[in-house]
Amino acid sequence: MTVSLERIKQVRTAAFELARHNPRNYEVFRGLYTRTIQLPHGQKIMEGYHEKLPIFEGKKLGNLLGELVDQQPEVNWLDVGCANGHQFVDAHLKWRNVIGMGINACLFPLNDHPDLGEVTTQDFAKMGIDIKQGDAQELPTYYPENTFDIATSGGVGPYLGESWAMVQGMYDVLKPGGIALIREVPESLIDRPINESQKLWEVLESEYGFSYQQSRYDGGEWYYDIAFKKMLAPLDLPLEPWKVYLSFYDRENVIDYIIYKLKR
Repeated sequence: MTVSLERIKQVRTAAFELARHNPRNYEVFRGLYTRTIQLPHGQKIMEGYHEKLPIFEGKKLGNLLGELVDQQPEVNWLDVGCANGHQFVDAHLKWRNVIGMGINACLFPLNDHPDLGEVTTQDFAKMGIDIKQGDAQELPTYYPENTFDIATSGGVGPYLGESWAMVQGMYDVLKPGGIALIREVPESLIDRPINESQKLWEVLESEYGFSYQQSRYDGGEWYYDIAFKKMLAPLDLPLEPWKVYLSFYDRENVIDYIIYKLKR
């Protein structure tokens, strides 16, 4: 059994359309560092990317950004599923030369920033922040290859029809030597046999320098946190689409998603 290119396109489009019309508002409160913020109805914890994203070679996101800003005049950061972009504001206030670019399936309200108060699209433009609406499974259609120094994603994978397309796209739009930190990518292997899983990660680790860690197990699926540095060689994932499965998107909606087998 194989999945046609037309069927893959249908699965991707259906997942994107569902996400586009179902904003996950609880994910809006996101910053570079974890903090407690005061809202009219009480306090809320703002999730920090520095603490929540996987590490690369022992370094967290803030450390990686700090090293880059000392080495080059401008640092381009892509965040896939960036919500209201407060993490970009935090980075700009700290370093000035970090340029944040984000993509969301749906556009979120900007909300007040804990340090600046009300922020507008004009404020974002002055800081070089650009957030667009688009499909995480089609990143190279929105950004040229070899564009970004850092690429991140904080839990978008479970809501995609083809999560490995996002991983491939993030690799493609990174500059050689650019680093990706990706939280929660579903493994999506056919029947998920242990030996198949081991082979997949062995190839990604040995040939492309991927580091990985099991994040959680949910609904019969393992989710992984992934980090890697882009090499000069293009990424050729050792996977081929095999089946289309049905999965719960949330309590009210389901989506089709692609299951893979290893290439032989």
